[in-house]
Amino acid sequence: MRRTFSWSEPPTSGRWTREEFDKWCHEMRERRGYSVWAIAQKLGVSESRVLSAIERVRAGRYDG
Repeated sequence: MRRTFSWSEPPTSGRWTREEFDKWCHEMRERRGYSVWAIAQKLGVSESRVLSAIERVRAGRYDG
């Protein structure tokens, strides 16, 4: 089942997998238009980590 992603509920807790983290970052950037900087600030991580997450999704790592 696909998790519903919300800007107000970012993947900051240990309950999220790397795949969910990556997909959350990708959705916020590509589908909702948030900047990489805004996503990084929201999560308290580096912009590099956000970009890496987005690239993993774009590369099709989680396409099953």
